[in-house]
Amino acid sequence: MATFRKALPTPAGEPEARQTPRAIPGWIVLAGVGLLYLAMAIGLFATIWFRPGGASSTALGVGGDPQLAIWFLRWQEFALTHGHNLLFTTYLDAPQGVNLMWNTTAPLLGVALAPLTATLGGVFAYNVAETLGLASSAMAAFVMIRRYVRVPDSIGTLAALVGGALFGFSPYMAAHALGHPPAVILFTAPLMLLVFDDLFVRQTRRPTRGGVALGVLAAVQLLLWEELLLAEALVGAVGIVVLLAFSAVGRPAEPLSAVLRGRWRHAARGLAAAFITFLVLASGPLAIQFFGAQAVHGAVWAPNQFVTDLLAFLSPTPLQALAPAPAAQLSEHFSATIYEWSGYLGIPLLALLGYAIASLCSRGKSEAGVLTAIFAVTGVFVALLSMGPLINVAGHTLPLPVALIALAIVFWARWRVANRGVRRAARIMLWTFLMVWGATIFVPIVSDVIPARLMLFVFLFAGLVLAIWLDHALRKARAAGRTLAVRALPLALTGLALVPLFPRQPFPTMPLAVPSFFTTPALVEQLPSGSVVLVAPFAYDWRLAVPMLWQSESGMRCHGGHGEKWIGSCDDSGSPAGLRPRPPRLAGADRHRRSDGQSRPGGAIFLRPARPPSYGGGGRLRVVRSLGSLHEHPAMALDVLGAVKLSVLIGLHLAENGRAFLLRAREVGVDIVDVDQQAIDDVGNRRPLPGRLAGLAMVQWRLVVGRRGGQHDHAVTRLHFAVAEATALVEHARPLSKAKG
Repeated sequence: MATFRKALPTPAGEPEARQTPRAIPGWIVLAGVGLLYLAMAIGLFATIWFRPGGASSTALGVGGDPQLAIWFLRWQEFALTHGHNLLFTTYLDAPQGVNLMWNTTAPLLGVALAPLTATLGGVFAYNVAETLGLASSAMAAFVMIRRYVRVPDSIGTLAALVGGALFGFSPYMAAHALGHPPAVILFTAPLMLLVFDDLFVRQTRRPTRGGVALGVLAAVQLLLWEELLLAEALVGAVGIVVLLAFSAVGRPAEPLSAVLRGRWRHAARGLAAAFITFLVLASGPLAIQFFGAQAVHGAVWAPNQFVTDLLAFLSPTPLQALAPAPAAQLSEHFSATIYEWSGYLGIPLLALLGYAIASLCSRGKSEAGVLTAIFAVTGVFVALLSMGPLINVAGHTLPLPVALIALAIVFWARWRVANRGVRRAARIMLWTFLMVWGATIFVPIVSDVIPARLMLFVFLFAGLVLAIWLDHALRKARAAGRTLAVRALPLALTGLALVPLFPRQPFPTMPLAVPSFFTTPALVEQLPSGSVVLVAPFAYDWRLAVPMLWQSESGMRCHGGHGEKWIGSCDDSGSPAGLRPRPPRLAGADRHRRSDGQSRPGGAIFLRPARPPSYGGGGRLRVVRSLGSLHEHPAMALDVLGAVKLSVLIGLHLAENGRAFLLRAREVGVDIVDVDQQAIDDVGNRRPLPGRLAGLAMVQWRLVVGRRGGQHDHAVTRLHFAVAEATALVEHARPLSKAKG
């Protein structure tokens, strides 16, 4: 998708300015731009990088996803040094294990950072991955955009620099930097666009060379973030159709079959080389994913769950530095979680992009005009796909398919433009949208692409359009001999359009305090190596991944009967399912086989606080608290009724500051309790406990659940069951005497 000198005739008078010699060697320019982007990423995350020890004890982001990513990094390092499978583990959800290919494991990232993880820790490696992800993504976008500016001189380099920054530090990046390292390492997307350009447009190089490069990039992306690879394939197919549509505009009388015949042979050879290369490099991981243990069957995500709200394009979120209170409150109603608040473009940028498209396309069939039109149409196409199956407005799902918007755009174009080629192109685009949109809803595997994450391509195309316009405007002002103030006007307009997108400062972070029990060898070695350990609170929900962090910081001393991992969990029948949070379950034989061939007992070790927090009020405790606006939890009240000691809370510390519902073992200590296998099975299967427990004190929970925007918070219900189950475990392991009423 480059100069389109072959797709469309080059107009007379279009200068061949690319032959202008460069004043500065290219490698110096690339090195300087890369260092600048790295400095910008470090500045964005200054909260951790400019505080002594911050990068090793504080993680970028919020919730449980950072701890999950840290665990994955630690597992790759641990598996490498101990000879385990990088793509499957029984250290989560023992004994069945987890097929890591169905999760955002990023094995290639973990292997690359393994030396850093082993020496400086998983938290430090995680923060490095987040920082380098933004810088490398912006750098790849800069390299791509520089091909499409008129001349790669100082003006062209400046324009590409701005476009790369828009992509690498966009609201999409700010949202996923809250805990998704694979989702911010996006360098393959711009580089794949360059390869597609060579295979389908320029066709000046050997097709096998481009095909091998495409296959290597695809294999790399598979081992970084498989979902993005599938999204890249979708957007690549859309780009090919857009090229055909624009060929129909330029050659209305020529059949599309003639256009395909002239280019398909070269592209087909390249795609064949790409497929063979990818198959050689990726057949092993794909075999483990689809034919190995714990392979997932069925949909991973529910439809219309993580989508771009119609107002998200215009309304800033709390992740932006400039977010008025009404806009921030509006964004909290979006159906997507905070990690998917990635759709904000802003009215100033949309207005500037609209002006750029209109001004460049008015020049007729100029190279800049054709490039801008193609990238703009593709960007709008992908933005509609990011909205999902149904239109969402302010968090309310309307019974209207998103395809109606595409249909309205096409009919408007056919009504406004009488050109036969434009009408033909509009028809091609409409049918293509309906097929791709339907595939993202109904076709297995394809439907697992989260629609909101397609916004990364929208920002990539927005960066392209903005850079092409800025390059053209700066050259036009210089050629006209305008004053310095007038010549700087395009830069000023660009700056004003990008300011609303600036991420908030300080960037959200979370301290990761690990109890000394897990970091002190003399203490953690009390756990037999390879044993199964349950930790309270259980990671039954994505917000409570703390036990995974403790496990990773202990050097993977033990297997876990827990995991903040939803994809690939077993249901009660033992069959892998899709999205299925579940309580810990260690049912099975009395003895399980260890990876080294030795057997271990079928029971488990249960870690819980040795001394419960001290609260007044006798046997009645009422805590009114909020779990924090970032998690979108409602306020709730818990009444603990009944005559029972507070130690049955097993360390689910109801913090007085109203922010955390986590075990504070560093304050109350850790105790090791042997738990009978039958009790674990009873709790996991939700069967009544043995009769000898009938005389124990009962704990009743009454949850007063608040409502926000009419949406019930199901996490509180899961919290109720998890606490009740964990309480039963402790009661069974160490019976408690009744407290006087």
